[in-house]
Amino acid sequence: MELEIIVIIGLVALMMISLFIIFHFRKKMNEFESKLKQKTTKSYGMGVNTTKGNYVQILGEFAFLPQYDQLITLSTTSQQPSLDMIGINDESLDFLEIKKKGAPISKNEIHVRRLVEEKKVSYKVFDIELPENFSMNERKLKELKK
Repeated sequence: MELEIIVIIGLVALMMISLFIIFHFRKKMNEFESKLKQKTTKSYGMGVNTTKGNYVQILGEFAFLPQYDQLITLSTTSQQPSLDMIGINDESLDFLEIKKKGAPISKNEIHVRRLVEEKKVSYKVFDIELPENFSMNERKLKELKK
């Protein structure tokens, strides 16, 4: 009789522990699913925003064509470059950043703007020697005649 009671108590305890583990695991799985759903939604949104940004970029480039004699699209290894283009006409050299309406200006873009406004801009030419001994040296330019 005592052995049966001990076995019954042991089985009840084992069932309670099992139920606790199952409920805990189920709770963790629900949390995991929720986080996964949030990440998926965020990833999708980032993809849509990137695509929209690319469309805005392309349309902006075409919109600038009549305004500039030279329109230089910049390529970069940076994830989010601080400049998109350089536009040149008879009156100015413009550093261009194309944004979707209402999109904020990044810290890096503000930094570039500050450098331009403080006239901390220079023109440099670099000579590169290829292929045997790669070297790159800044060329000393003669001063322009005024």
